[in-house]
Amino acid sequence: MAAGAWTLGVPHPTGYSSYILTTRLFQWLPFGTVAFRGHLFSAVCASLSCSILFLFLYRCLSEGIGEKGSLTLVPAAASAFACILTPVIWSQAQITEVYALFVLQFALLLLLLYEFKKNPARVFAPLAFVTGLALMHHRLIVFLLPIAGILFVTFMNREFNAKRNRTNTTSALLHSSRILCKTGFLFFIPFLLLLYYPLRAWKNPPLNWYDPDTPHRLLQLLSGEQYSGVLQNGIRNVLHNFSSFHLYQFFAMPLLCYSWLAIPILIGLFVLFRRQLWMGLTVLYIFVVYQLFMICYLVGDWQVYLIPALIVLTIPLTFGLASILTAIQKKWNGFAYKTFLLLFCIAALLPLFVPFDEPIGLIGQSLPPNPFPLSFESAINRFLSVYDASTADYAEQVFHLVPPGIPIITGLFEFSADNEYYPLLYQQIVEQKRLDSPLIGAGFLYLDWYRREMNRLLNLDLPMRNDQRSLDRNHWHEDTWQTVVLPLIIRESLASTSHPLPSDWQSRCRIEVAGMTTFDRNKAPANIAWSYRRYLPFRYIYRLSIPSAENKE
Repeated sequence: MAAGAWTLGVPHPTGYSSYILTTRLFQWLPFGTVAFRGHLFSAVCASLSCSILFLFLYRCLSEGIGEKGSLTLVPAAASAFACILTPVIWSQAQITEVYALFVLQFALLLLLLYEFKKNPARVFAPLAFVTGLALMHHRLIVFLLPIAGILFVTFMNREFNAKRNRTNTTSALLHSSRILCKTGFLFFIPFLLLLYYPLRAWKNPPLNWYDPDTPHRLLQLLSGEQYSGVLQNGIRNVLHNFSSFHLYQFFAMPLLCYSWLAIPILIGLFVLFRRQLWMGLTVLYIFVVYQLFMICYLVGDWQVYLIPALIVLTIPLTFGLASILTAIQKKWNGFAYKTFLLLFCIAALLPLFVPFDEPIGLIGQSLPPNPFPLSFESAINRFLSVYDASTADYAEQVFHLVPPGIPIITGLFEFSADNEYYPLLYQQIVEQKRLDSPLIGAGFLYLDWYRREMNRLLNLDLPMRNDQRSLDRNHWHEDTWQTVVLPLIIRESLASTSHPLPSDWQSRCRIEVAGMTTFDRNKAPANIAWSYRRYLPFRYIYRLSIPSAENKE
């Protein structure tokens, strides 16, 4: 993402044009590395999210209990801080990724939806615009559209009836039409960002996923066609294995991310359904629909799909904390009550001590022995992970071990190869290092846009495959050998970061260990969940060549 923003490219489906453009603004800052400036943008987004979330929760609670002061300020602030400190959101707040901006937009939409219910005439314009902008950034916002739709239809019906009572039906229809046109215009303005993709593709930037300069390839990008089977397969998997599927684990994960604060969350849910049924139903809808999506859309970094549930749980958390605080206030006064307020503020820091791996790595496992895991080591690791430079170190060591001019092939055992491929690509694109060694992401070789790029870069003759994956891994490796590896090692040699290399290659060429990096996937940074660590690169760097002139012939 950092390299994509730096080059104003198209780095990943579904495009993320608003993120790329905004991150590029931060990359103009005159301090730090390009990567650091991208991390800083995520940190700023998370900080703004905390402020917006506090304002939203404070207003919800003020209306819900009809009071102000410490009974509303402290629970709202504690809940907002606790949310941002949960393992998933904290991890996204310090890396160059799209989800910190998603958190900001999600929190802002919750605030606008709440204000729209109270004063729709004043809020419907910014709500329409922010909804369109958020939808253009990440398609996960789509699950908030039914709530916005219900509120908007209610507003339109009220406006129509009020206008008709004052004038006549024709005037009411004209009034409603003007509101619809204004709303539609504001909602669709962000969709002009779609023009970014073909305009940049025509310039052929270094990162140009799907090369979306035609309507077909643009649709491939926007629909994320590369991942089109993930959701269908996930739904099929859940339906076929429903009896053995530990659904309670998936629904418990967001609560575990809050540790002991899960108790006031459950109390708050009870309070919400008693006092504000509509708010309780809204929380339940958002929580359930996003968790069901996460269950069915299991990818390598699936834990980021916990974010909507983590955010919406702040509502019952706030009401639960307020209920506890109210009960304490009735019994204690003066110093004792102020002491309890201080403990409340400290309680908001509890998610900081939740390990990343325990509440997030529950697939196929039973719940951990401690249902509310806390670890002081986790808090230390979270702060130390800010200084992690293992990705840059890994890339620099690979380039040091590979002789100049030798192509490097990565990702022979996964169809994305992000963690082998992109650290090297970043060094070339942003840092302008080792431009003499072409990079090949084997996981992308089934995509026609990437095959065209490899033909241009390496002077190969790869035929187009209509974006069809190989039938199995053996077929994939054989095709890669015949079309890419063999032509390149006949010319000179080839380096690889994948380990181990396919076994049938060993009898066809000489494979030597060119060296080993110091990167240890078993000691990955604390902000990488165990479910994702299997995608990290190994330490081995291989060199492939033809053993003799006779074999070469």
